[in-house]
This record gives sequence, structure tokens and C-alpha cells, in this order.
Amino acid sequence: MFRTTITTVIILAGAALIAWNLGGVVGSGVIVGAVCGAMVASAGAGMQHKVIRTAPSRAFSAFTVGFFLKLVAALTGALAFRYVPAAAALCDWKSFLLAFGVSAFSVMMAGVMDLMKFGAQRAPIALDEGQA
Repeated sequence: MFRTTITTVIILAGAALIAWNLGGVVGSGVIVGAVCGAMVASAGAGMQHKVIRTAPSRAFSAFTVGFFLKLVAALTGALAFRYVPAAAALCDWKSFLLAFGVSAFSVMMAGVMDLMKFGAQRAPIALDEGQA
């Protein structure tokens, strides 16, 4: 999971720089969204790696569960920062969603690239099995 880790660090450093420049409620929305998105995407990528190593036939279900984890986290955060006054005073919900989406997508793509590398390292399977 080398690419996933490097991408997570780069995304969080960029989000911290953007949040520092924006400041205030919008800046805190950026950093909270980036951290939450990277955290959920990293957890999903880790789960997918474990499932691929132990039970490759369940790969699609692992990807689906990872997607729903991201969806639930984004929806929960957006609704909390939009409709709970105490949370809305801390973070802007629009900047939260934007940063969440960018970081979750970037870390998810890095996780997929790591999975592709892992698949290439496994023993090759003949594509023409059963043909004479």
C-alpha cells in the first residue's frame, strides 16, 4: 500500500496548506473534509487489500462496502455541518464535501493502483484455459 500512503500524505499536506490560506470556517471545513475522506478511503483500501489476499472471489463486495462507507461518511458529515448549529459554527459544509470528495477519490485511486500492482505480482492465469 505504498501508493496509498504517499497519496494520503500528499493530499493531507495540500489540504493543510489550502486550509491555512483560507482560514476560518471554510479552512476548517477543508481540513476536516480532507482528513475524513482520506481516513475512510484508506480504511476501504485496507479492507479491499485484505479481502483480495484472503478471498479473491469476494472482491466486488469489498469494493461495494468501501463505496458505501464513503457515501455514509460524506452524507453524515454534510448533514451534520449543514443542520447542526454547533457543528456549522466550526466547519463549512460545502468546503467539507469538496475536500472529502477530492481526498477520497485520490486515495481510492491510489488504492486501486496498489491492488493492480498486487495482482500483477501474483501468478499469471492463462486466458485461453480449456482451449486446445
